[in-house]
Amino acid sequence: MYVHVFYLHSLWRCQKCVCVFVCVLAILFQLLSSICALEITEITEPPQNTVALAGSPVHLTCGIVEDYAGYFEWRAFIAGELGGDQIYSSPPFHASSPRFHQQGKYGLEINPVEWRDAGKYTCSFLTGDVRASANIVVMGQFT
Repeated sequence: MYVHVFYLHSLWRCQKCVCVFVCVLAILFQLLSSICALEITEITEPPQNTVALAGSPVHLTCGIVEDYAGYFEWRAFIAGELGGDQIYSSPPFHASSPRFHQQGKYGLEINPVEWRDAGKYTCSFLTGDVRASANIVVMGQFT
């Protein structure tokens, strides 16, 4: 009888510990989520449609008021591609081509722009699912 009572008492204490532990984890998760995940509500400097001469640099802006440390990316939608190709992401900065450069905090530079770069470009802040797009038209002689 003593063994069973001790076992039940230990089991009860263990269940209370697990419940407290789960509650503490839930509170910590909520605190970290509210501290780390800055909700972006609006892009204040959206990229602008651009006409560029082949071989020249192109600059696209994407500005926000908040200081954002979360995931950010640019995607290119060339020739009607679904989903687009990720051309750079941050942090840390990663470009899919040496012609793509980060300009300022969230801007994109393509240098030199080529005819195959013509298309729609979208900047995205994944916290809050905020994005803006612009089109690049490339002109010049094509060989």
